[in-house]
Amino acid sequence: MASYCRLIIAIARACPKIRNPHLLLEDSMTEVKSEITLKFNELPEATPAPNKKVELLLTDQNGVVFTALINAKSWRKAEADATAFSDWGGSISGKLGQRTVNGFEVVDAGIKVFEKKAKEPKEEVTAVSSEAMPV
Repeated sequence: MASYCRLIIAIARACPKIRNPHLLLEDSMTEVKSEITLKFNELPEATPAPNKKVELLLTDQNGVVFTALINAKSWRKAEADATAFSDWGGSISGKLGQRTVNGFEVVDAGIKVFEKKAKEPKEEVTAVSSEAMPV
């Protein structure tokens, strides 16, 4: 694939009419949906935004900042759920948007807060030998 790409770029450079040689690669590209889910266990700070929205800024483990606009009503529900549950987790999901100075926008973002259920300890199953089994 790399040699194919180099060949296309070399041909494009030879033809001055083609302004962007990378556009020739579009035929070999696969279109995908760029959806993202950001998980958190403490509510981020919300800043009021226009059109009944709130802006949330989240940072991942690599320092990339994600900016999401959430409906104010959804945000209030998420806050209420977080206070109602003793152990909870949350997520913001949406489409990966344009690159910003520090990170990315999350477009059409939604928020969910859910209660974490306590994991029940598994009982150990011991192997029974065939001699102990009744016939």
